[in-house]
Amino acid sequence: GDYEIRQNSLDLGITYIDRMTDPTTGRVGYMTTGSGSDAMTAAGLFCRLRFSQGPEDPRVSAGAEQLLRKLPGANWKNSAYGLFYASDAMSRLGGRWWTKWAPALKKHLLDAQLKEGDSAGAWPSAGDDWGKRADVGPIFVVSLYCISLVNFFEHRE
Repeated sequence: GDYEIRQNSLDLGITYIDRMTDPTTGRVGYMTTGSGSDAMTAAGLFCRLRFSQGPEDPRVSAGAEQLLRKLPGANWKNSAYGLFYASDAMSRLGGRWWTKWAPALKKHLLDAQLKEGDSAGAWPSAGDDWGKRADVGPIFVVSLYCISLVNFFEHRE
């Protein structure tokens, strides 16, 4: 992106994620270590992978295992935000993580699509934690689900 970001800022970001990650479970909190939602764990995992940390880091593998316990479907129907981060992370991890995650993601996204009416092909947003918000709403939900589908095209083993 040709942006200049001071290394200190990046270091502070990963230090925060380290501080908020429960080293045993891999769960990531927002204000308290390990107390966050699955979406927070997914976002933390996404960031770690962007910082070139991989499954050899026990916090990465523990976080990924946490997410595999709640595959896409009913567990994620109210969080397009969390599903986006989790799906990107699983795709980047590849291997057994993506192999287990991908079929559940595909089924969830295809089953959840609206089948009739003017919005056919989109996804419902009324129950989504972010979709209910007036400032982002349905377009945000549809965008995140579409981006989650990109993982099937970008994934490389």
